[in-house]
Amino acid sequence: EGISCLLDALRAPPPSLQLAAGSTSAVQLQCLAATTSGNLATDDRLEVRLVDEGILPPLVSLLRSGSLASRAEAASALRNLSVHPENKVALVQEGVIPPLVSILKEATDGSLNAGSNEEGE
Repeated sequence: EGISCLLDALRAPPPSLQLAAGSTSAVQLQCLAATTSGNLATDDRLEVRLVDEGILPPLVSLLRSGSLASRAEAASALRNLSVHPENKVALVQEGVIPPLVSILKEATDGSLNAGSNEEGE
């Protein structure tokens, strides 16, 4: 059940998962969920299980369109998930390469710094 709650938080979190008004926004909750995913992915026992449970689609989606902080945390989580050989193929099949290339292009042309005032930064 813990992984399903994490998946829900990575997606557009429903009001039932959001904390009390004024404490944590949906953007912040997604960022925290991505951070938690990355931390859990450092455990060899959980790395493949997270992928099997469906963690890649919401992380890749966040990588494509999340806030700057959420995108950075999603990229970090995906890096941690990529350590296990079984996950490498799943990552490519999930389409992680194009959004990562996009982020690298943004970083080299300076546009990532221009968005650093986004919520959650």
